Amino acid sequence: MMHAESAKCVRCGHSTPDVRILGCTNGCCFHARCLDLKSVRDLSLPSADVSAVKHCPRCATPTTGMEILPLSFEEIDQARRLVGASGSSSKRTFGVVNSGGAQTGCGDVYDPAVPRAGKWAEEEIAFRDTLVTHFVSGSLPLPNELKLCEFLSKILKSKPSRLTKKMKKANLSTRHFVGNSSYIEDDELAKELSRLELSFVNSIVEPVERSEIKFHMQREWRDYLAARCTILNIRFEGAEWLKSIENMENRIALARTRDRSVKRRLMMGRAIEADAGAAEATPGVFIDNSQPHDEMDFDFLASAIETNDYDDADFRNLYLSLVDDAKPAAAVSDNSSHRSNDDPSLSSLHNTPVVRKGLLMSSAAPNLKFAAPFLARVASYIEHNQLPFEHIDIWVPTMTHSLEDPSGATSIQPCLGSGALNGRPGRLCFAGSYSLDVHMENDPQTSTLKQTTLPQESVYNLLLFGSYSEKFSFSSGCGLPGRVYESAVPAWEQFITNAPSHLFERRGGAMQFGINTALGLPIESTNVGRIVLVMYSRQNREKDDYLVANIISDLQKLNPCPRWKLVVDLGSGSNDVALQNGTSHQVHAPSQQPNSNQGEFNEANIIKSSQVKELISILGENMPSDYSSPLGQQINDIMSLRLVLLKSNRSTEEEQLVDSILLLFSSYLKAGRSRSDISQMVTRDYAFHLNDHQRNQQQQLEQRHRGPSFSNQLHYLSINSSSPRF
Repeated sequence: MMHAESAKCVRCGHSTPDVRILGCTNGCCFHARCLDLKSVRDLSLPSADVSAVKHCPRCATPTTGMEILPLSFEEIDQARRLVGASGSSSKRTFGVVNSGGAQTGCGDVYDPAVPRAGKWAEEEIAFRDTLVTHFVSGSLPLPNELKLCEFLSKILKSKPSRLTKKMKKANLSTRHFVGNSSYIEDDELAKELSRLELSFVNSIVEPVERSEIKFHMQREWRDYLAARCTILNIRFEGAEWLKSIENMENRIALARTRDRSVKRRLMMGRAIEADAGAAEATPGVFIDNSQPHDEMDFDFLASAIETNDYDDADFRNLYLSLVDDAKPAAAVSDNSSHRSNDDPSLSSLHNTPVVRKGLLMSSAAPNLKFAAPFLARVASYIEHNQLPFEHIDIWVPTMTHSLEDPSGATSIQPCLGSGALNGRPGRLCFAGSYSLDVHMENDPQTSTLKQTTLPQESVYNLLLFGSYSEKFSFSSGCGLPGRVYESAVPAWEQFITNAPSHLFERRGGAMQFGINTALGLPIESTNVGRIVLVMYSRQNREKDDYLVANIISDLQKLNPCPRWKLVVDLGSGSNDVALQNGTSHQVHAPSQQPNSNQGEFNEANIIKSSQVKELISILGENMPSDYSSPLGQQINDIMSLRLVLLKSNRSTEEEQLVDSILLLFSSYLKAGRSRSDISQMVTRDYAFHLNDHQRNQQQQLEQRHRGPSFSNQLHYLSINSSSPRF
């Protein structure tokens, strides 16, 4: 593999070229702006056909193709190590948390979403003006109709506002690119642009920022080159280049996850510190610190990514468990559609699958625990009726003795009865939470509340509050859930961040995670007695008794019968002994479905969606690299199954097929099969179902062509012969 740092462009003579001509005896390399793509296309082929590079545009020797060179992180890593060794910190103004608490970027890793700021250096101005000249003349490898403001903002990694302030009369938003030659024809002009680019890079004093802007411009030029090749139907090798792009995205994802982990530990620690003292002084409030959060070795993960060891199966499993659904959208440029595996110009991608994993945790992932059906319905009810709350949790009465369910997980043991703990010592325990991604805010034009999307950072804070609340439990009459449980009277608490700790026992968590209003509701359940549902809002919501009454009435109709395991103690004198010996009689609560609004409040959709996502992930991990691999014969079936699973509007037949596949998938998971075995077996089942369906369709088609059978004809004649004629 050849890196750009070890070669020079044969036209301008400067380093870090973007493309190498394969098979050229002279090893010719070019910058994207120095290569005439039209001259390398085979003119004997129709314009719609994909053409390979047959000769070198510089020395005219026969060639075997063209390769976009991979991006190298060596200079960035070296600069960061030097800065770390010297003990000095970066003077960059990005990669920090802004005043609103939102993270603007990752301070210790290259992030294309974070723009540069600061004054314009003379070297940057000279380079910018030359770029504008070539943009206007159409001598750059850019797509037509690209705006000048967008191009300069990307290539210089600068905010558009920074450009418009300095170039007020340049008509940045109205000038569009119109391709002419789409490369710099004059060698001297090509050398001049490369010299100005190098001068601009060297003018940046801070070493990490200097290496990052150099890396960034290489990335942008190669993206534009790949898009240009796609438009002209020119085949190129891009496997190593795409791997380097994936490496970059992994680095960004890891840095963002590390920042979130640090933030999580900091906020959790501050909240516990604020609430622990109050809990000790308040009887009936308990905090469980017996389950510390798992600590991940971020340095190990970062080192593995830097050395490309993330292809190792053990590391990838660890990495995927850490960064589950993410989405560094800004890490992928707008013109990156050419990275699709279906693009015929990317010849190497047909043999080298590049699996794009989700890189950040889904912000709206609920902590349903033992109350999944009811909580899911309540969340849908809040969103559908536009209630002014964004987070909910549920508290259930439990006995002091906890048992373990057959799967090994400790499950909640609800007590029977309504409104009391049956005279037995017990607590109200956390049974699940749900964070919505919408909220109600004031519309200044209409002076009414309207539903808008909640910022991702705010949703993440609500999720952290749910995890924080899981540590708490309350005696009857203690804490907000305990008071509501004992009195059976709703409680609407405002300004809880300023409230005394005895009024809201999780005040420290509310301060850290931005909770200002809490509404505790007593809900009667037919199988576990009274439960307490608490709704939270980040805003200070005015109390509304009429709304509270309607909510309680509606929630009762949602049939709050959670699928919790009940423990019924038979006898009076030996109940405690039976519990301790694990000999109590266990009765499973029947699963009941709501009588109405089943379309809106169908918890099965949540479970099914989760299964589909997990199966898609397993199929992606075990995608064969080529047809010669052990699973090569299944590559078409795997791709076909993934497409069906990814479809949002499946037909009735496809939905039935997916249900059958998910049923088999669940059985394989319960049997303890490995992920690779599950991929192979599910794909085989899908192929069998598909072939069986096609065979049935073929038989029906043949039967229609043959006409009705002889027995059917006799039956038809007998009916008509006995029928009266009119």
